[in-house]
Order: sequence, then C-alpha cells, then structure tokens
Amino acid sequence: MSYATIEHDDDDFTPLSEAIDQAIECVLVVGEQLFEDKIKYGTKFDDNDKQLLQETMNIILNSKHQYRLQYKVLRSIINQIESEQRTSEDPDQLSDIIGQMDKYADIEQEFDEHFQQSLQNNTFDINNHDAYRKLLRWIDDDDHHESEQNISDDVEMMESEEFTIPIDPICRTEINIPIRNKQCGHLYDKENLFNLFRNNSTIKCPVSGCSNRKVTANDVEEDSRLRILIEKAREKE
Repeated sequence: MSYATIEHDDDDFTPLSEAIDQAIECVLVVGEQLFEDKIKYGTKFDDNDKQLLQETMNIILNSKHQYRLQYKVLRSIINQIESEQRTSEDPDQLSDIIGQMDKYADIEQEFDEHFQQSLQNNTFDINNHDAYRKLLRWIDDDDHHESEQNISDDVEMMESEEFTIPIDPICRTEINIPIRNKQCGHLYDKENLFNLFRNNSTIKCPVSGCSNRKVTANDVEEDSRLRILIEKAREKE
C-alpha cells in the first residue's frame, strides 16, 4: 500500500474541516477588530497580542493539515480491508470486520507508520497559507508586511488631512469598499468591479496601461486595512 504524496480533497473530513475553518475565521476577525480599534480609537495592539494570534493560527492550520492526512490514511486502510473482503474465497466469514481482529491486530501500528510517512511526503508551509498571510497583514508583521511605523504614519496623515481617498479607475469616483488585485496590486471599488464581472467572468485590469489582461473574481480581495482608513477619513468630513 503506497502513501506517497497525498492529494488534498476539500470534501475530506468535512465536519471537522468546517469547525477548523470557523476557528480560522475567528482568529482573523479578532485580528481585524484589534487593528480597527487601534486605528479608530487608539487602543493597544501590542507584540503580545500579535504573537498570540500567530501562535493560535499556527496551531489551528497545522492541526487541520494533520487531521486531513490522518483521515486519508485511515480511509486507505479501510479501503484495503474492504477490498480483501470482496476478494476472499469465503466472503461470509469475512463479512464482519470485528470478527477479523486477529488479522488486523496491528492496524494501529500500520496507521501510525503510514501517517508518519504521509507527514514526510506532504510538508506544510504555513507561510503559503492565505489565512496566515492575511493575518500577517492585520498584525503588521515586520518581516512580511508593513511595520508599526507605517500604521502610525497613516494615522498622522489622516489627522493632518493629507490622507486622500483613492479614486476608482472604473467610474472615476472615490472608492467606497476597496478591492485589491492580488496579481498587479491595483485598487478598485468593489461594486464597480463586480458590475463588470456580471458581463464577463474574465476582464482586463481597468487601470490604464496595466498589462494584466486576465482578472477574475478569484484574483481580487478586499483591502480591509484601507477600508478602515477610508472610513476613518470619512468620519472627519
């Protein structure tokens, strides 16, 4: 039985995956709220908070990775047992797996061995996970995203009325909900962009001169950090 590189399947271990996904979303919501409160009300979002969020997300994402591999290994063992039942010369004798405990007495050891093998063959890099990268934007990690000084600069810009709400390249009006292109980095207003997607699922980047000619809804994400800054600026109007 081979347990080389195991393909990830979104339907695997669905109940547990849903619970873990909810935990991931909770961590992101907490990070967003702490960031928003710091920008709007000057509340603290210190290194201890950031470290706790990172460690929590790390545990959750690694747990999800391991549970998925465990499920796949277990399913493979079960499939093997069922296959042996079907090919047995005496199917009635093997119809009840419980009655074959002697034959499968080492199943726990077999599971552990193949699970360890699958861990080696399916390495997990948390830095490549979208949820972790999104969290890093919220906690303002110095190694991956903008430093704490950049947040302070944003606040100072707004207080001195130097912050300017960006203009949407589609309708040439101020952006309400900022959407950022993950490929070319350009900003758009969410409503205006998705109006374009209603007619075509793939469009050219609306920014004049941009070489990005294949933009889909999957290529953009809300820039929540900029949204908070826009909301803060509008409160001063």
